[in-house]
Amino acid sequence: MVHDGEPRRTKRSPEACFVRITAVAGGLRMPHAPPNATPPVPASVLRWTEVPIYRGTVLNAPHHLTTVRQNQSIGFVAATGLPYPLQITPEYAHERGQWCITPCSGCGSIR
Repeated sequence: MVHDGEPRRTKRSPEACFVRITAVAGGLRMPHAPPNATPPVPASVLRWTEVPIYRGTVLNAPHHLTTVRQNQSIGFVAATGLPYPLQITPEYAHERGQWCITPCSGCGSIR
């Protein structure tokens, strides 16, 4: 799934695109809290997950997006509970380790 950012802010929905994987570009290490945790979440109950960040080339032109183009290189991760890998930005990869997220009650995703 590729996107222009959070859909409520950009007013544009994400789109599914074909992407050719070109590299493993590192790892995304992120904390997550148990489903019943309430803020502030103590460090002792956090679990850490690391997933690979892939780089790839977008093979088809998105129809409605303005920041993603055909032949562009993007970063993405495989997201537990979601049917497709999800594009991430360098800013997201940098900040994600500072966020503590409880798993989605519907799909279980922690991305």
